[in-house]
Amino acid sequence: MKGAGIVQRIFGNGSYANVTATLALIIALGGTSYAAIKLPKNSVTSATVKDRSLLKKDFRSGQLPRGKTGKPGPAGAAGAPGAAGGAGGGGAAVFQRVEAAEAIVVGSAPQVVQSMSLPAGSWVVTAKFVAENGGLDGALACSLDLGGAVVDNLGAGIDFGAGAALNTLAGAATLSGAGAATVTCNTNNTITAGSYRAKSIVAVPVASATAG
Repeated sequence: MKGAGIVQRIFGNGSYANVTATLALIIALGGTSYAAIKLPKNSVTSATVKDRSLLKKDFRSGQLPRGKTGKPGPAGAAGAPGAAGGAGGGGAAVFQRVEAAEAIVVGSAPQVVQSMSLPAGSWVVTAKFVAENGGLDGALACSLDLGGAVVDNLGAGIDFGAGAALNTLAGAATLSGAGAATVTCNTNNTITAGSYRAKSIVAVPVASATAG
């Protein structure tokens, strides 16, 4: 046979033991080279891998943990201005405050203590003032008028002893046209002197808020 002739030329007249040993050596060397190419599973560890020799493509997506977040980069250019928003549903609050004191007019004649003009619309109004009586006793009557109609009052002829007292009047009304919020007071003749001070009026559109 052709194969037998090749063996004959390689080994000549060698003994059976020599031939067997030589063949075993060839097989062993061939097996070693094969093992060097096809490594067993889990045979490569971090100790056998050269540092920084692996590439991103050597790993599946999500296989490596995410690294630490780096420092923020420089700010980008400002974007274009956005479109203007629509108009709100409620109007802006109207506020007026008068701190100056005003002398009490003694007697039953109506005295306008404070007043503020308002445009047409629905309003909630709060008026505050300090009435100070320089005498020993007396009576004080005050009312809040919105657009010509009384919406609140302190009562007629309330006791008004010596000293100062904070008074608050509040009410709501709808004005079909321009009008005013007005506080009017009068006293009896037993009061000899006094003043109104710390006066304020706050008018708020009903659509945006209530009086404070």
